[in-house]
Amino acid sequence: MAATVDARLVAVRSRAFLAELADGERVEVVVPKRLRHESPTWVDPVAVGDRVRIEIRGDDRVIAEVLPRHNALSRPASGRRGRRQLLVANLDVGVVVLAARSPEWKPATLDRYLVLLSSGDVPPAFCLNKIDLAPGERASEALAPYRDLGLPLFFTSAETGEGMEELRG
Repeated sequence: MAATVDARLVAVRSRAFLAELADGERVEVVVPKRLRHESPTWVDPVAVGDRVRIEIRGDDRVIAEVLPRHNALSRPASGRRGRRQLLVANLDVGVVVLAARSPEWKPATLDRYLVLLSSGDVPPAFCLNKIDLAPGERASEALAPYRDLGLPLFFTSAETGEGMEELRG
């Protein structure tokens, strides 16, 4: 009988995935054809972030089951009518990062990303980077609707390091 272990998918390499076990060990796992056929609307039935049950048989590690997701982001699959591509699963937060200047951020761009996150039940946050180039942008009227909605806002500068610790938190 095969041993089973639970893990989380942390990377994808072509058709194989890298899974992290509870002890931190990372192992390569494959998606069996059976699992692909059970999910005909998806290009791949698993994505980075998925929690999975892995069967271990000697040196072979195969995904036996995808555990329930609490959210996921997907898009229509390119060139595959009626199918979707699963991008990522089980996110704690989706942080939209846009530049304050060079190029200047646009509310319409932020809105599109917020709709995408909402459609996948992913809690959103907004990070306005390059704040060193536009320090007055923190008080911008364009941010008022997002503040009113309670959207978490972060102001950072990758150049100076400003706001990075708050974002990491």
